[in-house]
Amino acid sequence: PIYVPCDHGFIPFPYPPGHFAALAAVGSGSEVGFLSGRLLSVAMLALCLFILGREIWRGAPSRLWGEVALVLGVGAVASGYPVVDGWYDLVRVDMLFAALVLGSTWLVCALGVGDRRRNRRIAIALGLGLTLAVFTKQTAIVYAPWLVLVAFLRDRRAALWAAAVALASRTKEAAPRGSAPRRGRS
Repeated sequence: PIYVPCDHGFIPFPYPPGHFAALAAVGSGSEVGFLSGRLLSVAMLALCLFILGREIWRGAPSRLWGEVALVLGVGAVASGYPVVDGWYDLVRVDMLFAALVLGSTWLVCALGVGDRRRNRRIAIALGLGLTLAVFTKQTAIVYAPWLVLVAFLRDRRAALWAAAVALASRTKEAAPRGSAPRRGRS
């Protein structure tokens, strides 16, 4: 048979541990439950709106156009709320994933402006952000190489830093179980 009964009990979607770790951090002061999960989701939605709103504001030709575009952009998201009726504040990995990928994209856009030390700090944050995005939802692996490529086109040295940080932070997780390096002579 194609479908066999599961003898392990309930198995949710097999997401990486990033969202679970963030939920544990948010709920560390209280009970982990729907409230902490919804707080995390709403906070990540607010972060996405802040990043997008900031870029809309900065890209506008004048202050008035910036205010109008900002109100329309935030209003478009808010107007969708009655239609989806709570989808925004549902406990889902998607909002954390979106915030991490959008934040990483914003960091890529900030590269190449300023001195080398600033770009290195941005690149390290980019590498960590991409790693956290992959550890939150597997589909971030599709975005990561493209963001590193764009970073490479903006500042090659910083992109190499971002890639090195991302790869170094994944090395331990990528190693097979039981293959820890031995100390001393073998």
